[in-house]
Amino acid sequence: GILGELERLIDIHVEYISVSYNSPIKDFLLYLKIVIPWFGDVKKKGKVPDLLIGTGRRTHLPILQTKKYNNSPAVVCMSPSKIFRKSFDLCFVPAHDGLHSGGNIFLTTGPPNCSVAGNKHKEDHGLILLGGVDTSHHWDDLDMLHRVRKIINSDEKVFWTISSSPVP
Repeated sequence: GILGELERLIDIHVEYISVSYNSPIKDFLLYLKIVIPWFGDVKKKGKVPDLLIGTGRRTHLPILQTKKYNNSPAVVCMSPSKIFRKSFDLCFVPAHDGLHSGGNIFLTTGPPNCSVAGNKHKEDHGLILLGGVDTSHHWDDLDMLHRVRKIINSDEKVFWTISSSPVP
């Protein structure tokens, strides 16, 4: 979604890099390369990226390593771990994560996406999406049921569709 909006404003060249899972030891060594100035220092290689954008926890360490070596601004599209939060230049964080905006935190209504309003919304229809795999938040069935009922009962003229995320 962010890249799409940038493309509307300026010409950009995007390179997608898939990040593989690392062992905890490899992640720890990568972490040391980031936080200790002289540890694992390498010279810049090839073209220096103008901007780094990542989403997903696996991207945090590689982005921060690339930022360190190339002095490229780094953006993350989620709430990063607290120890890395200030290391990013900008964090697009969904408001439901409970952080406060300010500094490098920019709150979004949900995650950034490619959705474009199509002026096709029917005032008498609503959509509630539930679920998704998220190990960093606690799910409370009764609380969720209460919240959904409150939404549904808020306007009896609305026909509600309730769906869940696909399970991986």
